[in-house]
Amino acid sequence: MKKQGEQHAGVPALLTGLAAGRSTGVLELEADDGRARIGLRDGTIVGADHGEGQDAQLQAYLYRMGLIDGIKHGVISRMRAEYGLSFEEAVVKSSVCDVSRLASAVAFKIAEVLTDSLTWDRVVHRFLNGAALYAGSRVSVALDAAGLSRELRSRLEEWRRAEAFLGRGPVRVRVLSSPGHPLERDQVVICRLANGGATMRELVAGSGLGRYRTYRAVHRLALAGLVAVSDGGAAPGAG
Repeated sequence: MKKQGEQHAGVPALLTGLAAGRSTGVLELEADDGRARIGLRDGTIVGADHGEGQDAQLQAYLYRMGLIDGIKHGVISRMRAEYGLSFEEAVVKSSVCDVSRLASAVAFKIAEVLTDSLTWDRVVHRFLNGAALYAGSRVSVALDAAGLSRELRSRLEEWRRAEAFLGRGPVRVRVLSSPGHPLERDQVVICRLANGGATMRELVAGSGLGRYRTYRAVHRLALAGLVAVSDGGAAPGAG
C-alpha cells in the first residue's frame, strides 16, 4: 500500500523508524521529480538507486572517477559475455578496482540517492517487507540508517536555505570573478559550466552532481560573491 509522505522531512523520519524496527525490505519512493529504491537489512541500508539498478550506478561512478573508459569498458563487457559474470565481478577480475573500492562507490551512491530525495515534493512511499535489493550482489555494505537520517536532516536544512535563495523558477547563473582561495570540487564544476552563463536547469543536467549538490554549490558561490544569480532563463541579449 502506498502512503503520502511528508514534504522533504518524511524520508529521514521513515529511515529512523525502519532502523528502530530493524526492518528488512525495500523502501520505494515516488514523486514528480524522481523515484528511488532503498534496500534495508536488519535496519541497516544495503543499497539504493533511482530504479536503474546497481550496475548502471557503478558504471556511472567509475566513469566519473576516471577508473574506466571506452577501452576498459570493452574489456569488462567481453569478460561478462565470456564468463557470465556480473558487472561488479568483471570489474574486480579485470583489476579495474578491488571490492573495497566498489563498496565505497556503493556507499557514496546510497548517500547521493537519499540526498536527492530531499529535494522532492509530495513523496509517496511504500515498504516491501522482506524484499531484497541486489540479492545476488557480491559487494556488501551495511550503513547505519539512523546515522544517515541525522546527516540527511542536516542536509535538509542546507537544502531549504539554498532553495529559498534560488527558488525553483527560471534562474540564470554567471561567474563574476576568480576566487582567491581553493574551491570545493562541486564549486569548481559549477564555475566551469557557468563561465559563460547557464540556467539552473542546465547546471543540474550538465554537472552530474544532482539537484541538491548543484543548488548547494551555487548558493555557497553566490554568498561568497563569486557568481551572480538573476531571474530568467534567457541568455543576456537574447530575445
